[in-house]
Amino acid sequence: MTVLTDDQRHPGAGVLLTLCCALTFTAQLGTSLFLPSLPVLADEHGLSAGSSGLIVVMLALGAALPLPFFGAAADRYGRKRLLIGSLLLFIAASLLLTVAAQGELFLLMRFLQGVGAGGAAVTSRILIRDVSDSRVLAKNLSYLSFAFIFSLGSGQFVGGLIQQHFSWRVTAYLLCLVGVALLVLALSLRFPPEPPRSTGSAFGDYPALLSNSRFLRPLLVGALGYGALLLMQQSAPYLFQKQLGLSPAQYGNLGVAISLAYLAGALLVNRISVRAGARRLMLMGLAVMLGASCLLLFLSRDSLLHPGLLLVLGLFVLAYCAVSFGQALIFPNSMASALASASRGSGQATALCAFLQQIVGAGIAFLPALLSHHISLVAGAVLLLSIGGVLLVGPARQQS
Repeated sequence: MTVLTDDQRHPGAGVLLTLCCALTFTAQLGTSLFLPSLPVLADEHGLSAGSSGLIVVMLALGAALPLPFFGAAADRYGRKRLLIGSLLLFIAASLLLTVAAQGELFLLMRFLQGVGAGGAAVTSRILIRDVSDSRVLAKNLSYLSFAFIFSLGSGQFVGGLIQQHFSWRVTAYLLCLVGVALLVLALSLRFPPEPPRSTGSAFGDYPALLSNSRFLRPLLVGALGYGALLLMQQSAPYLFQKQLGLSPAQYGNLGVAISLAYLAGALLVNRISVRAGARRLMLMGLAVMLGASCLLLFLSRDSLLHPGLLLVLGLFVLAYCAVSFGQALIFPNSMASALASASRGSGQATALCAFLQQIVGAGIAFLPALLSHHISLVAGAVLLLSIGGVLLVGPARQQS
């Protein structure tokens, strides 16, 4: 089987990698573009400050719940068919968002948008898994982190400008255009040869995977890190706009710093993952998140949460960036560690990784609806998630 490495690539691997990165970019864009508009969307659709977090959660749930089906479909019907169907759904749901007047209908369209985004994103991971051996898988997955970073920062920045000068509906139209461009590119490409398709049960790989602790433990570490980042993403608009007095455009500008932090983590993984090992890098990411949560707990005192305190604002940004940096270290290494114990040709293994990480992350992201975005509770949650991740990593003898 062809291996995607620096010195050996199958024909068209560069275009394939570009497509995979673009799919990851677009899936995250569905979240980051809308972040500066969350308060406005809540007011327009009759959602409370707490329940407005469902605008993010519903997309995450839509991206997560069908993933076991997507993995089975990728193995049975092929990667390309799955990708084309997912992109068509993403385009349609993004367009329908603009005419969904009621809050419930808007949330339903966000869910369907997430289904399309999830199918596209998991296809990108399956394709990279198909052409990468375990030694370089974390490094190759870090390229998807670069796409995630660019989307995280540029999406929030562009979303802030759109909300400041136009309407959130422009963001939905923009997602439609991006989806159409990806569809055209996917239709024009020759995908790499696929492993033999499953002829047994569509869910034949899942029972074995779910009983394999070497598979489950590292991917749950990634899920906890992802949940911590989602908590920050949901709570940050209210913290920075409502309590610290930033405009939507000013808040959008913070995406640059957050994306640079994620970029730094992804670059570190890309450069040292082969020699440092996945376990060490996951622990490093978790340690950074622990430090960020302690800083957030210190800053959460009511006497500090006032507009105009530049030092406090800078420290909040630093903590947010630290969570972003930590997750950049955790994500590719947790997935590579999990997939190292699974069959190489199984799209179901890749889909199950994405499913459990998304569903656990989305469940954690639902907490702000219960916590009312109180920063001390969010900080405490990030602290507990980081500690849980350290416990899951376990001693070195448990690692492959």
